[in-house]
This record gives sequence, structure tokens and C-alpha cells, in this order.
Amino acid sequence: MNAAQKTDSSCCSTAPLATKKTSKVDSKIETKKVVISKDMTIGDVVGKYPELAPVITANGLHCVGCHVSQWETLEEGFLGHGMSEEDVDRVVAELNDFLAHQAEHPIDDQTVVITDAAVEKIKALMKGEAKVGHALRVAVVSGGCSGMSYELSFVPKENTGDIAMEKNGLKIFLDPESVEFMGGATIDFIDTLQESGFKIHNPKAKSGCGCGKSFG
Repeated sequence: MNAAQKTDSSCCSTAPLATKKTSKVDSKIETKKVVISKDMTIGDVVGKYPELAPVITANGLHCVGCHVSQWETLEEGFLGHGMSEEDVDRVVAELNDFLAHQAEHPIDDQTVVITDAAVEKIKALMKGEAKVGHALRVAVVSGGCSGMSYELSFVPKENTGDIAMEKNGLKIFLDPESVEFMGGATIDFIDTLQESGFKIHNPKAKSGCGCGKSFG
């Protein structure tokens, strides 16, 4: 066989084709859904996902229930309340993270969830008040600008009927009569240039106050 008759065996190779492996990180990026966008109207967001109303109000958009604000987009609403574009993106990411967490961790409406950041802050406060070893008691009481308020206190022991939980060595007691109003809520602590403090994301709250401490 001369050179002209030789064929390029590479085009007929039976070697298996190399396959690209998708890492776990890539998989997470590909499957992560962006449900909320900043160009969605406030009315659409709260109408489809009422559990996001307290998250929105806790981030400074207090007029969620106003009939005018229903036609504004999230971006228009937050920019109108003095936020920057960066702040808007941060809040939209927080809203999507909240929904993603709910999808991955179905709500147990008989307990509350407390984040690692909140636990560490509570432990620091207990140390500062010489109450190391106490528990955090969570309850809902009447009052506040929206009708009901959250009450967080340090107690040496649980009350009769309290629902007991523990996170990272911190004991948490939930008032049994408050389960109806905040069961399934998440207690978080944030510390940014814009704000610092505890945030309670309550899926049972139909409305909220900008202070984040009162709801209805």
C-alpha cells in the first residue's frame, strides 16, 4: 500500500470518547433555581410566596401591603427606599435562598430553626450577661405595631409544656402556645454595613413591621 492509499485510522478509532465529569459544585450551580428576580412586581412575589413577606419587610420595604407598591418591581421598591443596586441583588439572593432552603428542608411547624450565626451571637450575649448555661426561650406575645411581637429571653429552665430543642450546644425552648403563630420560623443573625441584628423569617406571618420584631 502506497502513501496515497493509506487511510487516517484516527477518524475510525473505536476508542471510547472522553466524557466530561460534572463536579458536585457544577451540579449544584446547574440545578440551583432562581425563582425570584428583581423585575418581578411586589404583588406577584407576595401573592405567589406569602412566606417571603416578612423577609421583604425585614429588609426595609415596609409597604408590602400598600396597594400602590403591588405594581412596583422589587428593584423599584428597594431603590425607592434608598437601597443601592448591590443591596437589591443581595436581598433578591436572600429571597431565593429562603425558598431553596424551604424546598430542601420541609418546614416542621412544631419547632423553630436557628442558624449558626444566631447561636454564636446568643452565646456571646449570654456570656456578657453572666448567663452561660441558660437556655433561649422563644415566644409570641400580644403587642407591637403589627399586633404580635416576638419575645426572646434567657431562662435557667424550661416551663411546663415547652418544646425543647438544641443547636450547637445551645438549648432552645419554644412556648407551646406560640407554635400556632411562629412554628417553622427561622431565627437568624446578620451583621453587615447596612444593618445588624436578629431576623426572624416566619412563614406564618401575613404581614410584618420594618423593625422585624412585630408581625400580624
